[in-house]
Amino acid sequence: MTTRRNFIKALASLPPVLAYRPAWAQNKTGPDPSRLALVIGNGDYPSSPLGNPVNDAKAVTTLLTQAGFTVKSLLNATRQDMTAAIERFGAAAKRSDVRQIIFYYAGHGAQLEWRNYLLPVDAIVEKQEHMKQRCVDLGLLLGQLSAARDKTHIVILDACRNNPFGSGYKPEQKGLSQFDAPVGSLLAYATSPGNVASDGEGANGLYTENLVRELSRHNTRLEDALKRVRLNVRLASNGAQVPWETTSLEGDVYLFSEDQKKLSESELEKQVEADITEWIRIKSSKKLEDWTSYLRNFPNGRFAEIAQLRLARLLAEVEQRAAEARLLEEKRKQEEQQRIDRQRMEREQLRLAEEQRQAEEKRLAEERRQREEQRLKEEQRLALERKQREDQQLREAQRSQDEHARRQAALRLERERAAAERKRQEQEALLAEQRRTEEARLAEQRRQERERIESERLAREQQRQQDERRREEQQALAKRAEPAGLAVAPGARIQLIEIRAGIAVPQLIPPSDNPYSAGRFPLGRVFTVGDSFVVRQTDILTGIEENTRTATVTRVDHDEDRVEYNHGLIIVDLMGNLIKNGPVQFETPVQSTPAELQVGKKWTAAFRRTQGGVTTNAYFEMHVAKREIITVPAGRFDCFRVEGEGWNTTNGAQLSNVAWIVPGLNVAVKREQMGRNKFGRIGQSDRTELVSLRQQATGLTI
Repeated sequence: MTTRRNFIKALASLPPVLAYRPAWAQNKTGPDPSRLALVIGNGDYPSSPLGNPVNDAKAVTTLLTQAGFTVKSLLNATRQDMTAAIERFGAAAKRSDVRQIIFYYAGHGAQLEWRNYLLPVDAIVEKQEHMKQRCVDLGLLLGQLSAARDKTHIVILDACRNNPFGSGYKPEQKGLSQFDAPVGSLLAYATSPGNVASDGEGANGLYTENLVRELSRHNTRLEDALKRVRLNVRLASNGAQVPWETTSLEGDVYLFSEDQKKLSESELEKQVEADITEWIRIKSSKKLEDWTSYLRNFPNGRFAEIAQLRLARLLAEVEQRAAEARLLEEKRKQEEQQRIDRQRMEREQLRLAEEQRQAEEKRLAEERRQREEQRLKEEQRLALERKQREDQQLREAQRSQDEHARRQAALRLERERAAAERKRQEQEALLAEQRRTEEARLAEQRRQERERIESERLAREQQRQQDERRREEQQALAKRAEPAGLAVAPGARIQLIEIRAGIAVPQLIPPSDNPYSAGRFPLGRVFTVGDSFVVRQTDILTGIEENTRTATVTRVDHDEDRVEYNHGLIIVDLMGNLIKNGPVQFETPVQSTPAELQVGKKWTAAFRRTQGGVTTNAYFEMHVAKREIITVPAGRFDCFRVEGEGWNTTNGAQLSNVAWIVPGLNVAVKREQMGRNKFGRIGQSDRTELVSLRQQATGLTI
């Protein structure tokens, strides 16, 4: 029986990919002639200068010089300088003694028609045609390197800054375009395709700062260092910037390997034991720091792909909570500002009303004063007239009695007329006062109505702006819900997928319009109780159909990362990696499925398998080989072909596992498994093809 110790020993004995170790490492008297590098840093742009590329280029030059590279460095280079340097670099790379080639660029970059362009400091771009005429096509470099055969090519681009042309020409797409790495090469970008990177607040850009630190570690694989760079930058930028690589390297690459020594069996066992022990400790963890620590310590560990997806989910939750908190804080601030504005408007209304009241009181008092003054004058005039009339009456008293009577009658009539006149004047004054009061009241009502209408308009405008900001936040949040930097087709999230013969297969991923890349997609699997699929199994050699199987999801446990089919007959994790398949059980999930699908991606799946009381140890070296269209009984599918080659280290059997995976579908649409015993005899030759599928949700959008 295989013990846990024997399993760990078997894992430790897995054959590593051969690493190039130059003879120069034994005699460090000068630059290693087999290592060649070209470093360019452009920051002195007239319309959109950058502060860090020159510092970044100097830091990378120092690093590569310490690693033994012959480095040519250009700072603030013109197009003529860059083109000439790249051509000389390409010619030097063809020398037979050159084995490792690194090109590093920091500065502005842009894409046009799926091609990437590096911007010289003298490039003035006002329209599309200027991009081709005045910038440097990255294809020039890649063409030079492809002509240098049997070399290892590393291209690192920190060239995705925003607004590369200032206020002039605006490219249709941001950042750089995706480009799948040619065989024997690795392309590394400061951020994912179509996004922009930070220029940094310190002496170096965020990406290059982490790049130099991680590449300075001795005896560290280049790909492991880049994985740590990606993790550190994503955490530092709160998910806004996620570095990206595409690789087709055929061997391990180390910048500093001169002190590397072959680990003893016990040391190898300790490394594998630490990997498995850490996995067992954190496999159900919901703590971000647990998964971050695992990926920093084991960037190429046995569970790195699973850990990447777990971390992406947790980061998405953290980013979602942060976005929700920002929305709540923004809403609180808006409500507080609205309250302050309302109070200010109310105070202003009260002040204006008080001023109007005081003005009205003053006006009424003045009118009363004027009326009183007029009344006194009138009384004085009347009194004078009365006196004059009385004097006249006295003087005429001696006249005839009839004249006296006539005068008395006339005087009486005059008094009545005067009284009537006074009454009429008082009534007219009263009516005028009432009209003025009513007009003032109506004017106040009209003013208040205008203020109410303006207040409502301001409130509606503030609500519209708030709704617009919330919509933008929600769109950004929906975009970050998938692992940052991954290409997904835009649109609404798929709710239900039904696939069977006679029904058109839905397009889950768009065809790649980019002639230089097959695209990059998240795995996008979402399991729901009730999901089911039917597969047909045939013998690869004879073509004889062996059986048809149906599997239905009966339990989903997100806390335990566990999905059960047919009440536990089949168990997988939330990525679809096998934990149990009928009588076959695995100590840990078999990491046969990557967190993201991109041509050239590589990883290792090592596992311990138990069946019928017999335990064996095995591993696969996995890689995404290509994107292709295949036809199975369920229909025609656009898939990524994932190939795995390995060994059962217990019994010496040679293993092969090829799966055709569609992002968003919970099961491979086709799988071919071959096994040969140590004598070369075929013991397994199974082909499994999808017949039908019903799936209630997926992590992709269309």
